[in-house]
Amino acid sequence: MGDGTFIDTKIGDNVFIGANAIIMPGITIGNNIIIGAGSVVTKDVEDFSIVAGNPARFIRKDENIGAFGQFTLRLRSE
Repeated sequence: MGDGTFIDTKIGDNVFIGANAIIMPGITIGNNIIIGAGSVVTKDVEDFSIVAGNPARFIRKDENIGAFGQFTLRLRSE
């Protein structure tokens, strides 16, 4: 730190970040994500996922995140 190096942290669309959550530098957060309160995100998070914990761990995938953080199971087309 202090050497003038910057790392981009990218946060996608429709992302809900819980209170006191920490996202480390250089992390990419996909679209339609829920990050639990107090989580420490140390790895990239894929689209349509829910993560929580310290360090943040994968909880669930293929969720459709709607208004106000409500979610329903996303239907997969086969």
